[in-house]
Amino acid sequence: MENIEDKPSDSSEYAESIINTVRDPLIVLDHDLKVLSVSRSFYEVFKVKAEDTLGQLIYDLGNKQWNIPKLRELLENILPQKATFNNYEVEHDFSTIGRRIMLLNARQVRRVLGKERIILLSIEDITERWESEEKIKVSLREKEMLLKEIHHRVKNNLQIISSLLKLQSRYIEDENTKRILSECQERITAMASVHSMLYKSQNFAEINFGEYVRDTAYQLFRSYKTSIESISLVIHAGNIMLPIDSAIPCGLIINELATNALKYAFTGVKKGEIKIEMNRTENGLKLIFEDNGIGFPKDVDFGSTETFGLKLVHMLVKQLDGSIEQFINSGTKYVIILKPEKLQEI
Repeated sequence: MENIEDKPSDSSEYAESIINTVRDPLIVLDHDLKVLSVSRSFYEVFKVKAEDTLGQLIYDLGNKQWNIPKLRELLENILPQKATFNNYEVEHDFSTIGRRIMLLNARQVRRVLGKERIILLSIEDITERWESEEKIKVSLREKEMLLKEIHHRVKNNLQIISSLLKLQSRYIEDENTKRILSECQERITAMASVHSMLYKSQNFAEINFGEYVRDTAYQLFRSYKTSIESISLVIHAGNIMLPIDSAIPCGLIINELATNALKYAFTGVKKGEIKIEMNRTENGLKLIFEDNGIGFPKDVDFGSTETFGLKLVHMLVKQLDGSIEQFINSGTKYVIILKPEKLQEI
């Protein structure tokens, strides 16, 4: 259409030849909205005869098939206020070719075919593309429902395992074995919480880790019957989103550190505080867990401890290609860094 507008159009024959080379159907209208010319592709797509087009009011084309309200809106209300208008979507059911979805592109030009104030109306038939996109959307919705159901079932199965462990512990008299089973329950609950959040959300690829940390930590507080008044919980995690492959190990790390703190850090302490902080830095994702309890035993090597919970923490940090440091001052502090390149992978 730019070539038609830019070329000195004294030659109607030249303009007609250009019009017929246009791939998408094209209608040339005068200022009264009567058809001056149409492209060859218009006849081919819309099955209209030449004698039923030229000189006709556009709304009368094909036995008034083009009497479309949205087309009127474009030509009579919108276009007079603008020189051009692009990608105006129109849906219409034609008696000759059925339902079509079209993108209309309209432009007013100064002179074409020896006429002043001409409108060039090009029509892009996007029906097949639109139908393909709709099929993709339907397929995606089906897959989302499937993923939702999978997360729901995984959560339910993990909860069943947790309930079985709880039931089994009632028949065990050894307190140490009961404690081990209880800790296993908490780990399973931490994993189930990820699937529960994914099931409830619209995003099945990642979760809001700040929200997850709060849920997990408060669940531990309840399970250990810890009063919020005696041990306060401070969480600064923002709206950091993590994919499931990293959310579960991160959640288990926090579960282990919190469990360890609740069990040992506040022995003989009337008031205490557990603080969890997570943020992104130039060095990667930083997770800080600290308490102001009695501190980690100085005669125990944190890096080679035989305690199952801390061994699990080291294993999970390694799985996430991260590093962990321990600081002992007024309580115990752990700083975990996940590398930027690993975060991009997950």
